[in-house]
Amino acid sequence: MSGAGSDTHSIEADVVPGRHLRPWLLALFGYAALTVMLTWPLVVRLPAVLPHDVGDPVLNVWILWWDAHVAPLTERWWNSPMFWPADHDAHSMAGR
Repeated sequence: MSGAGSDTHSIEADVVPGRHLRPWLLALFGYAALTVMLTWPLVVRLPAVLPHDVGDPVLNVWILWWDAHVAPLTERWWNSPMFWPADHDAHSMAGR
């Protein structure tokens, strides 16, 4: 019989485990190496050059990230995921 069944083979046989991760891992390690090369003096002195209280710098970075990813002055912008487990927004919390 020369039907469709004679030419078919398992699709799973063509899949190599981890093959789809290779480009992502290559990009990850490439960007990490580039970051280390471009910021070399800082890499060896991170404990000395980072602020001791990382709370404010991390908060400022998060706020800048949020402003870059959400259109300003929209409902989503005002209702940031900062209060995520709570089911209310910052406006409703201000009146409490």
